[in-house]
Amino acid sequence: MLAPLRLAVRNLTKRKARTALTTLGVTLAIAFTVGLLSLSEGLMVTIEMEVRKFGIDIFIWKKGMETVFLPGMVTYAFPEDRADGISRVENVRTAVPGLEAIVLRGEGFPLIVEGMPPSSFSEFKPYATLEAGRFLNDSDTHSLLLGHAAATATNSSVSATIDIMGKRFTVVGVLEKAGDMFDSVGFAPLGSLQEATGQQGKVNWVMVKVNDPSRAEETATLIEAIYEDLTAATMDEALEFTKQLLGIARGMHLSISSVSLLIGVLFVFATMLISVSERVREIGTMRAIGASRLYIFALIVTESLAISAVGGTVGCVGGYLLSRVINWLIASSVGITFVQTAVTPGLVATGMTVALAIGTIAGLYPAWRASRLDIVEALRHE
Repeated sequence: MLAPLRLAVRNLTKRKARTALTTLGVTLAIAFTVGLLSLSEGLMVTIEMEVRKFGIDIFIWKKGMETVFLPGMVTYAFPEDRADGISRVENVRTAVPGLEAIVLRGEGFPLIVEGMPPSSFSEFKPYATLEAGRFLNDSDTHSLLLGHAAATATNSSVSATIDIMGKRFTVVGVLEKAGDMFDSVGFAPLGSLQEATGQQGKVNWVMVKVNDPSRAEETATLIEAIYEDLTAATMDEALEFTKQLLGIARGMHLSISSVSLLIGVLFVFATMLISVSERVREIGTMRAIGASRLYIFALIVTESLAISAVGGTVGCVGGYLLSRVINWLIASSVGITFVQTAVTPGLVATGMTVALAIGTIAGLYPAWRASRLDIVEALRHE
């Protein structure tokens, strides 16, 4: 008697149309799941790369904003003079204060502007290069340095002006495209941005570089002990915390895709159930010539798994293509290019595992039903 796999393939190829439609259902379910999860996967990869590029050791923000830590996201302010005190903490080499403002525009998306001492910009973005104009300097007031995407989104070039809370800021430079989150950000002198936003003497964050990186965690703990209203996290801690938050987003994506996965299960289940009902006499004949109940059970489950394996493989390819479409949509509609989806080997493995789980779950009942058929009644079946 043929092995279950060979016989399963033969049975499936005899019913090409039905097999193709069922496989398509699994393919679409897996493609949607992989494509959606590639967004959270890509965010994890992107944020890790961005954090590693910061060139700082500790990030400090107002306690109570534990859900975020990156510049452009922090909204709680605290006294600027805290930065001076932090700079005197043991092992601290530099402490750079910063303030952020979100500029609402009539068209397009808001522009995030980061205010900081101009002389400290190189600490914040050491890899920055100019496309046009110049960097900010300490004598600048109401000046702007724009990231490449920010300049494009605001249709601004050197000497253009942008209104920030009723104050006109002049663009003095445009940065070359770096492919990071700060492509979409503007930078201004801290004092000018504090004046424009009515936040004189206030900052949202402090970035710290330490003398001994191996003691960064110890230094962060010391800063928190001195300033109980602040949260100080090493970049590794901040990265881990952000990954936990993205894990929640990943769970939400998986919840959304569960609808398509359920449809995939129903597709396979219905197909296998119909197949069993149509092959009652055939199964009875196999039992009569010596096939065991276990063999029949294995045959039906193998057919279900074969459909799911093919659908999962094609679905992973489709998920990769969908992830490229998501990248294009984000870049064209939002103007953000640093956020890239990622179809990693782990995600492909997840897609295939889910596909095989669909096949297993959907094939169990039809397989059990087929294995329990009475031989005599099955042979009499028309």
